[in-house]
Amino acid sequence: MKKTNHVYLLVFAPYGDSSSQVNEPANAKLTLELVGGFYGNPLYTGPGISVDESTRRLIEFVRENHGEDVLKTHSFWRAFTLREKYEETGVVPWNDINSCIYHPVSSSPKREMSNKEFDDMWRRERAMEEGMLQGIDAYNEIMGY
Repeated sequence: MKKTNHVYLLVFAPYGDSSSQVNEPANAKLTLELVGGFYGNPLYTGPGISVDESTRRLIEFVRENHGEDVLKTHSFWRAFTLREKYEETGVVPWNDINSCIYHPVSSSPKREMSNKEFDDMWRRERAMEEGMLQGIDAYNEIMGY
């Protein structure tokens, strides 16, 4: 197969980190190249394939290459970068990372906020914004000081 000037990659970072962490050594070794581009290819994710199906295919590709554990701990993004530069440096420029594909499902239960906690949170938020716009007196007024 003829190599093109560009390469499609899946790049990884631990859940909670941003895509700017994909070039850290531990994350860079997880990088996978996406090869293909026709309907019969199970990795094809272009026109004619729904977003859900595309995501399912890419998750399965990651599972086959890195096992189930990486899907519990890492997020991954699609990147499209110059092949020559990537092969030369091993670095994926941040502006070549173009879409988040997957975040792990959080295993910790979400705590529900009481109405009072919710109201207090929004009062503090509104006070902060008013303070930035109109000064400390506006902040103090909304906070009730």
